[in-house]
Amino acid sequence: MSNKFPKPIPPDLSSFEVKNEKQESVVFNTFWQDTPALIIFVRHFGCIGCTAQMDAISPRINELCNLGVNLVIIGNGGANFIQGFKDKFQLNDKPVSIYTDPSLKSYKLAEMKRSFWTVFSFRSLADYIRSFSKGIGQSKVQGDNWQQGGALLVDQEGMLHFHFQNKSVAGIADTNDLIAAVQKLMVSQKTE
Repeated sequence: MSNKFPKPIPPDLSSFEVKNEKQESVVFNTFWQDTPALIIFVRHFGCIGCTAQMDAISPRINELCNLGVNLVIIGNGGANFIQGFKDKFQLNDKPVSIYTDPSLKSYKLAEMKRSFWTVFSFRSLADYIRSFSKGIGQSKVQGDNWQQGGALLVDQEGMLHFHFQNKSVAGIADTNDLIAAVQKLMVSQKTE
């Protein structure tokens, strides 16, 4: 995806289905049907990178929702890992929806990276060391270990306003950048 925004979400991603923890299918475009959606793709439900991403974004979930965005997390492990993820990050009473795509097709359609080298590069080694020094550890792999995450911000018309690809294990989207993108979108919608 180029960096010129806004631009349409790929139709195949818009119509792609992910699963909730009850194994029920949900179509991607329902995420932004009524309100813009901030979609965070995590590597897998037990990784250092997703722990760093969730530690950064969890304290700001209410702020994001107060801005008027639907917050969605997509993982790629089995649906049975979703409840443990909710428990770990204390999301059970938060306005966030969590889904999974073990096929990795939504990651590919959203142009998220998948590579051995994004996990075992010098950059990732530095990410591991930095994360371990902050007390963030790796738990059991709960999904595809080679898949990287990222973030998308999509408006109600299915137009993409922000796209971020993780390029290493803990090379996560900066929460301030995510909030700034949401604020910019909301301001532009108020002036239309």
